[in-house]
Amino acid sequence: MRSMNRIVYRISLPVAFIILLGTLFYVHSGAQRYIMDIPSDTKREMPPAVFIEEPERMRGALTVQHENISAVNNNADLNIVDNFIQSRLEARKEHLRRACSRIEVPKSVARQRGLEVSLAHGKIKLCGLEKVGSTFMKGLHALEEKEDVKPSNVTEFKSFVMVRDPYKRLISGYVDKIFTRTEWWLSHGRDIVRNFRLQPSQKSLKCGSDVTFAEFVKYFIHTQETGKEKNGHFKPMSEECRFCYFDYDFIAHLETVEDDLAYIYESMNATLKGTLNDEEVTLKDKASTVVSFRDSVTKCENMCTMLSRTWWSFHARGLIAMDLQLPVKGEDCNTITPQEFADIAWDAHQQSVGRVDVSKQRRQMMASLYLQLPLSDRLKVRKLLQRDFDLFGYESTPPDLFPELQKNSENGRGSGQNL
Repeated sequence: MRSMNRIVYRISLPVAFIILLGTLFYVHSGAQRYIMDIPSDTKREMPPAVFIEEPERMRGALTVQHENISAVNNNADLNIVDNFIQSRLEARKEHLRRACSRIEVPKSVARQRGLEVSLAHGKIKLCGLEKVGSTFMKGLHALEEKEDVKPSNVTEFKSFVMVRDPYKRLISGYVDKIFTRTEWWLSHGRDIVRNFRLQPSQKSLKCGSDVTFAEFVKYFIHTQETGKEKNGHFKPMSEECRFCYFDYDFIAHLETVEDDLAYIYESMNATLKGTLNDEEVTLKDKASTVVSFRDSVTKCENMCTMLSRTWWSFHARGLIAMDLQLPVKGEDCNTITPQEFADIAWDAHQQSVGRVDVSKQRRQMMASLYLQLPLSDRLKVRKLLQRDFDLFGYESTPPDLFPELQKNSENGRGSGQNL
């Protein structure tokens, strides 16, 4: 039996370096040495389905959360963990195969991006989707490229793609780009305000710095329905990476990324150099970055507002407890240094550890945003993301995001799935 090396070093400095390299890679993503389109001799079409079953039959294997893995780690042999992860990955692949057998795949799928990121010195290749850990993956590639390893002709490799809950991904795109990134205010915020806000102020038209989630969703719906000005950070995952055309060896989920990646690397006798889930790096990087952009921020918003937004995003990620409010106020917002704000955020996180149910807080924050939308817009979002739900096994009508549909079902008026 195979034994997996489950020890992944969570050292802040190397992981921070990975994120930095990934960001630089993203900015210069046109560099051809990182782009590896699939040659004709390695293209693998999705095999035809053999068995057709109800999607719900696969649900239990597809929605196991990371906490379940931790429980197994504490009580069982590592080989049992190996088998559990392997079974979950196989269930995801089988689910995708069956889902693909039910839909018509357009020929245009073949022209989508392919295996553009090489990992483990060519032993593993990834099609990276925006807002699904792609920056980290590209940084990991860059870090591995710096290793003193003799080049070899790799003839066999394993392929994978990583996906996540479509509802969470859409919110992540809004929070990380539209809500807290000044460069996105100008490139997208102003257009959203101009087209989806009634009677916008001159400041909002000029800056685009105060886009609400409801306005962002209107923009998302418009781009998907018209096909104009789609952005890879927001459009459905199924519109990239040749799903149902290329047969991936593994379908990783962001929700179980540490176990999935460790298993994928182990399957090719490779060593994983970092972990995506490093709270210290995430907090300190995002906290210091927002202060570093003070000059561009203050052209449109005051610094206290921007620090509050960043602090709110830490609540949304479950990194800081809801009852811990931003301690920086007034003139201190204008004088605080990047390091000071990073230290404050990290201290708040440490105070939160052990008394916050991270998954629950994240879920509550996500639901609070979606429930700001009228039901009609939530249903449109569901429809536009439906293929993602079908292909990757995520729930399309969770009760906390569609409480009205649950009430209708209880009253005998049908369920949300039938609308």
